[in-house]
Amino acid sequence: MAKKPVLHGPVVDDQKQAEGALAEMAALVRKMAQAKLAMQEECDAAKAKANDIITPLEARHKELDAALKKWATMNKSVLFAERKTLDLAFGVIGFIASTKIKQMNGMSEADTLAKLKQFGFVEGIRVMETPDKEAMEKWPDDRLALVGCVRSTTDKWHCKTKPEKLSA
Repeated sequence: MAKKPVLHGPVVDDQKQAEGALAEMAALVRKMAQAKLAMQEECDAAKAKANDIITPLEARHKELDAALKKWATMNKSVLFAERKTLDLAFGVIGFIASTKIKQMNGMSEADTLAKLKQFGFVEGIRVMETPDKEAMEKWPDDRLALVGCVRSTTDKWHCKTKPEKLSA
């Protein structure tokens, strides 16, 4: 004969105890909300303080970057004749060549897609297909079965407290 499992912690035996448990839970929810609000206020204040310090530093950083870029561009033929980067005591500056594919003037993406299909260059076409389960939710079960799907229903526990009902 199997033993009954022993429950540890609070036990609810009747509706009065259920009300008491919900009241305590509501009080806990209120205290957690107050703690989270205090934490959020402290975080907001810290972010504002840090932002006051960071904003002028970022502006100065951008100014110096622009000045370095201007100097490097004006002296590009001398500084970067033999190399792409210049290694200085406090950092590295240089120009990095980057390549990307873009549309020709007068050609739209639709035009390019049509040409890719016309010439059979399918490796240049990105296709992403996935089942639309939102649309399939409206289907009857027999139609779902035809495509290898089944409707699944589960009971999900919920417990919602009403902390506003507690007296201050």
